[in-house]
Amino acid sequence: MRIFRRHLTVLCLSLVLILGWSIPGSAQETENEEEQNVLELEEIVVSAPEVRGAPGRTTVVTKEEIDLKNTQNAINILEHIPGVYLSPNATRGGTLNMRGVAETKTVILLDDSILGDSFTQSVYWNIIPIEAIERVEVIPGPFSALYGGRGGIGGTVKFITKMPEEEEIFVKGVYGSNNTIRGTASYGNRFRDKVSLYLCYDYMQTDGDVTDYITKSASSGTGDIPVTGWEKTTDSQGNSMYLIGDKGDNETWEWSILSKLKFDFSDTSHITLTFSPSQWNYGGSSSGLDDPNSYLRNADTGEPVYSGNVTFYDDGEQKNIDLDTNTYLKGDIERSKRYRYTLAYETEFTKDFNLRATVEYVDERKRGVDIAPLAGATSAGGPGRVWEFPFERWQGRIETKVFNILDFNNITFGADYMTEEGGRRNYNEMPDWTDDSNIGPMTAKSNGTNSVYSLFVQDEMILMNERLTLYLGGRLDYWEISDLMDYTTVGNAGTNEYEDRDETYFSPKGSVKYRAFDSTTFRVSLAKAFTAPRLHDILGGYSKNANSMRLSSPYLKPEKATCWEAGIDQTIFDKTLFRATYFENYLRDYKYTESWVEDGINYSTAMTGGKSRIRGFELGIRHQLTSFLSAYANMTYQDTEVTEDEQNPEIEGKHMTNVPREIYNFGLLLEDYAGFKGSITGRYASKAYANSSNLDTTSHVYGSYDAYFTMDAKVGYEVIKGLMVSFSVDNIFDEDYYQSDKAPGREFFGEVSYRF
Repeated sequence: MRIFRRHLTVLCLSLVLILGWSIPGSAQETENEEEQNVLELEEIVVSAPEVRGAPGRTTVVTKEEIDLKNTQNAINILEHIPGVYLSPNATRGGTLNMRGVAETKTVILLDDSILGDSFTQSVYWNIIPIEAIERVEVIPGPFSALYGGRGGIGGTVKFITKMPEEEEIFVKGVYGSNNTIRGTASYGNRFRDKVSLYLCYDYMQTDGDVTDYITKSASSGTGDIPVTGWEKTTDSQGNSMYLIGDKGDNETWEWSILSKLKFDFSDTSHITLTFSPSQWNYGGSSSGLDDPNSYLRNADTGEPVYSGNVTFYDDGEQKNIDLDTNTYLKGDIERSKRYRYTLAYETEFTKDFNLRATVEYVDERKRGVDIAPLAGATSAGGPGRVWEFPFERWQGRIETKVFNILDFNNITFGADYMTEEGGRRNYNEMPDWTDDSNIGPMTAKSNGTNSVYSLFVQDEMILMNERLTLYLGGRLDYWEISDLMDYTTVGNAGTNEYEDRDETYFSPKGSVKYRAFDSTTFRVSLAKAFTAPRLHDILGGYSKNANSMRLSSPYLKPEKATCWEAGIDQTIFDKTLFRATYFENYLRDYKYTESWVEDGINYSTAMTGGKSRIRGFELGIRHQLTSFLSAYANMTYQDTEVTEDEQNPEIEGKHMTNVPREIYNFGLLLEDYAGFKGSITGRYASKAYANSSNLDTTSHVYGSYDAYFTMDAKVGYEVIKGLMVSFSVDNIFDEDYYQSDKAPGREFFGEVSYRF
């Protein structure tokens, strides 16, 4: 690994050495839609025109860059931004961590709509239609006062969708590894200069690959069925385990629709209605699950073995493993539907005074999660369980901007709210786990209403002939949990109702940007932040079996943070942009799980009270080699530490979970040369821990988060105007690594698109 790091260092130094190489006319200029023409060397990589009115280091990813790479999933758009760490997730398409802060504590928006689901605050990245995205704005850290309350410690990611001003028709078909099929069709137009319409439909299905490998520990002694085919391995903490099979491919299908209708009352006033339904089925095809695979073979007959007490010799010692009939059954099917309705109104009272108001309803009541077999079940049926998570959410926002007050102030102020209601429904006596139409009696349930109401203001002051920009602002967030109850037949918990609870928190924000020279900008930002607890952690009603229960957490506190950053942006010879940022995050009242056993029942509940610290820096360089070719490299270093944990003091001083210490990205982008477009990119991430005590030091085993290096490539050619054919390879060198589950190997994709 040290050798690899030296190679990466050489690569970064090589990019620095080419700074002196200049080709006349290769510097790019791009026009910010609301600002004067300025040099923006990173437009096609990670920087683009900066987010207008946003403090700190910001990034805009344009539609052009999205198309240069093999972007099959919306989360991959963010992959090469400094400070961002992505890990695969077969259900949701991936998970995001930004500057050491989890996805659930980051504001992720589609236009002004919160993308995190009502229950876990996680994002289902697969159902975001790539074609509909016009650009993505990324603000690391909590330095903008405009968003927060529910998330915001990690920062803000905003996907902005398109609304064509003239007729546009687009179709795309993709076929790739694992029998992956993706189809996209969109239509947009403007009628009579008053009505604009945009429709985008996206469908994806895949056989998937194997991620759920079956490993078991063994006991000493004789069993009933002699077997071969096992493979000796360990878990991530080095304990002896045996690989005996897998649960089959992760078959998936999903579709989503984005429909937008806009009516212009005048040149400065319009209303937009958005309807966005989506549905996904993870864990099996529409008819069920993929067949599992047992690697064990009966030593006498050669037939595969799926159940029974198997026995074998390992280093001269006889071992046995007791396999239930449901050991190889995958279960955990997820079939969910979501409907999003949004109404937005925007008007400009004067050139310097405008208002935008949005109200949205999200219906997730048709949501079923985790259909799973229990002991004694077989692939043909038998006992099982099902959990349901019906939710609905209302959210609204009103925002007013006043520009050019005293010729140097731009003030944004407003209010937003979010209220979500729902709960868990747990059924542990499902007669037939393959038939969810007959789920049996309810064994546990919980319900609650989670609300956040906020006021915010941010003042942008542009001084010293636009060389100095000051941002001052803050958020006042009021959080309330109400109507909280839980019920269970497990143990003596019974039925409980809890008092309503609330908390108010003010988060001040401040930032300075100083352009000392035309080519040099210094940045400093400081902010506090607040994120309300998620219903997933507050609610009880979760039980894996008859002897376990997750209780409600009525006294869970919001998580809070104090963060600051300092950085510099330096252009060199009008062709190169160098960016450096140092940041620190101090988190408190972060969540942990408390567990105990009472009367033979395993209870658990979420608690808050810990503290942690994150320090790091980001370095990035971008050079425009020619008018059509650019190169970039960036790195992130993160030093994290749990500084206090009352429940588990032994983890104090340990590295935070799911945060790699080092991340490197590099790439070469071909923007357009004789009809060709494409990219070659690489990414390295160091090992991350999943265990809070950092005991998972073993790599390349099921459950580990390995260090990895992957490279991807894409090349496309415009055959005729509007018709693009491309070919992509992900993980070119077929890197074998785990991110808890086994990460995908080398994958190929062919794509044809036509825009007219």
